[in-house]
Amino acid sequence: MIFKYPLNESTLKKTQRKKDKSGYIYIVANKAWQGWYKVGMCIETEHRLANFQIGSPHRDYEMLYSKYFTDRLQAESDAHILLEKNSEERREEWFKIPLQTAIDKIEKELKWK
Repeated sequence: MIFKYPLNESTLKKTQRKKDKSGYIYIVANKAWQGWYKVGMCIETEHRLANFQIGSPHRDYEMLYSKYFTDRLQAESDAHILLEKNSEERREEWFKIPLQTAIDKIEKELKWK
């Protein structure tokens, strides 16, 4: 890979992270939207939750579940397909589904790591 600009440590870490597909699938909720859960992917769950809190004056998002996968991109895609089949409604990465159903589907049906 050829870079036009000198690399600092932060840029180098970001470049390395882009190559590494591993990470987490997570479920986040906010009491303002009862019964709705966001299912996404991230490298670090604490950092991801902190980013959600920026958008809420009450800092009321909760990380309810996370699971590690060697390919977080594929796992998220598979989880979205799976949960859409089992949810009442879907809005982008938000699903109206019982929390335990979402967790059980990810735990039992996304078996690969």
